[in-house]
Amino acid sequence: MTRREFELLLAVAAQENATVEKTGSHIGSLYPFVQKQADRSPIELSFLRPEFKDLKQWQKRARAKVFEHMFYAPPRADPQPKVIRRRMCWCRRA
Repeated sequence: MTRREFELLLAVAAQENATVEKTGSHIGSLYPFVQKQADRSPIELSFLRPEFKDLKQWQKRARAKVFEHMFYAPPRADPQPKVIRRRMCWCRRA
């Protein structure tokens, strides 16, 4: 890469940085993506919604949803190991 190519590359990068919308966000250029995800996401389990009046009922429903999405419980597997090949290694010395 020549010096001129490098300077051109820096100039293009500087222009791109200058055109980025200033949001005041701490996540920088990721802000538009994160905001888009947040706007798209329904806040269906917010306790501030009108259908939730009883705390215990809301907690039960919210816990069930959290465990549904976060708890990984794969089905039990029956391992059946099989020796394919045995190899003696003389590289270790006692």
